[in-house]
Amino acid sequence: MKLEFIIWTLFFLIIAGQGFLLAYLLVSRPNLDKRSGCSLAASVLAFTIMLLFWVGFWNGISNHNILYNLLFYPIPFLLGPSFYDYVTKITNGHSKRFSFHLIPSSITLVYSTAVFIYWIITDTLFIEKDISDFFIYQLHTISFVAYSIASFKAIQKKLNTIQLGLPDDFSLKLVRISVFLFGLFAIFSFTNFFFNRVLEIAIFMDLGLAVLSCVLIYSIGHLGLKQITISSTDKKNIGQYSKSSLKQENTDNLMNAMVSYMEEEKPYLQCNYRIDDLVNATQIPSHHISELLNKYYNQNFSEFTNSYRVKEAIKILSVHDTSYKISSVGYDVGFNSDTTFYAWFKRITGLSPRRYQQKKTPI
Repeated sequence: MKLEFIIWTLFFLIIAGQGFLLAYLLVSRPNLDKRSGCSLAASVLAFTIMLLFWVGFWNGISNHNILYNLLFYPIPFLLGPSFYDYVTKITNGHSKRFSFHLIPSSITLVYSTAVFIYWIITDTLFIEKDISDFFIYQLHTISFVAYSIASFKAIQKKLNTIQLGLPDDFSLKLVRISVFLFGLFAIFSFTNFFFNRVLEIAIFMDLGLAVLSCVLIYSIGHLGLKQITISSTDKKNIGQYSKSSLKQENTDNLMNAMVSYMEEEKPYLQCNYRIDDLVNATQIPSHHISELLNKYYNQNFSEFTNSYRVKEAIKILSVHDTSYKISSVGYDVGFNSDTTFYAWFKRITGLSPRRYQQKKTPI
């Protein structure tokens, strides 16, 4: 056995150990929504077990242990549903019919159990291993591709609703990175299966899949540890709207109408712009505006309008050099004092207006 191979094996085993630890942390994290934590933990566990399977395959364990292969069959079917469940939770605030998505994994688990019992009794398999491997691995690949596409559509729809540059958009961008990585994993899986199993052309992408699994373990774990989900404090805000008269099918239309008005008319450029002014312009009741802003942005009206003002200030600072007088920018975009402008700008961008302008100005 080559030294390089031993090093790679140890490397993946260490990552797998950290994957189990991350899964535990995600489930036990007190300020993380329980459903989201479980979905992320299940995704991390699925990648971790798949990583261990590849390590076993490289070391010849899977070739001599039928139970090893049968246990692997249902695991990848958990990956897509659990990851998609989290994405729908973060984009819609809820996810439906999760148990329906577990049917393939459940059926495969029953099949694996039946095959193992039959093998113990007869010392033979009622379906040849190559045939069952081909069929199951094909379904694994289809599952990866289908759920990666569904996850991408869900996050893209949310990003199209929420305007770029607002605070919550940063969280969604991090989720989109994980969705992109999962899509890349699906493409690698499809390519590996198609060439090796369908065309029977030997290409070795197992290492690439293993490396991507490691990246996804850390990426998905990062989402949970950074609390990019509905925290326990947010759930209180959602609870206060549990008896809302707003119907789900109307919320997107109302939100789009409100955002369109803000972008086209730019009323936030007025100092002391109030929620009553937005009510008069859009004919949306103030309590519905508050509910919509909480649902889509996790913001109140002040945070919502000041986010637009900062976004407008960024446009001004981006086209002027450092000689431009920053003190006038805040008033131009609707803030009623320099102090308020500086505080909101740094809160949203992480930089002071002057520091931001210096970074944007070529040296």
